[in-house]
Amino acid sequence: MTRLWYRNFHSLFIIKDAVLNKKVGKQIEDTSTIDLRVIIIIVIRINILFSIDCKYYKSIIFYNFKTMKKQNLLRMDNVGIVVESLDETISFFLELGLELEGRSMIEGEWAGRVTGLGNQSVEIAMMVTPDGNSRLELSKFINPKVIEDHRNAPVNALGYLRVMFAVADLDDTLNRLYKHGAQLVEEVVDYQNIYKLCYIRGPEGILIGLAEKIENNKD
Repeated sequence: MTRLWYRNFHSLFIIKDAVLNKKVGKQIEDTSTIDLRVIIIIVIRINILFSIDCKYYKSIIFYNFKTMKKQNLLRMDNVGIVVESLDETISFFLELGLELEGRSMIEGEWAGRVTGLGNQSVEIAMMVTPDGNSRLELSKFINPKVIEDHRNAPVNALGYLRVMFAVADLDDTLNRLYKHGAQLVEEVVDYQNIYKLCYIRGPEGILIGLAEKIENNKD
């Protein structure tokens, strides 16, 4: 206990000296008005943290550190969509606001070892959102040929549902996408005066969600 109070007063003079010399915190016009009671409270709380509850706080810190070390997930890199016409689909997503990051052929037995399709040949186009954080990988299979088609499955079908995009102006976005063949699934709805939401079918029946944050709820 003696050590604790000694450290309190020793820390008190260090902090007081630092404040009076304007070494920490905001610039203070009149250093004579510094309330030492505030400094005392800060010092006592610091000592409580590092003496009485030291083991508790250390356990939290080290637990989070170990969890971070074990967590190997960095991000969700992209969502893949198989299409018949790359050109048409690229044009649609360009109109939506994505950018074409690259387009290339993926061929060879090595790729088939990933997909299980053997010696495949696929043309892909990578689309990226304006912030650079999200991507769509559009694929057109040349070999082997597509054998199943789930594009027009109903919304309540099992499996992947849709990709949702946040937009600044939903009405304007819809008007532009209609020109590329987009169809509204049902209607645009107001979700609790927070978001305007809708589902649309894009090229080849691809299901897409669009959301606009309503102005009075924008940050």
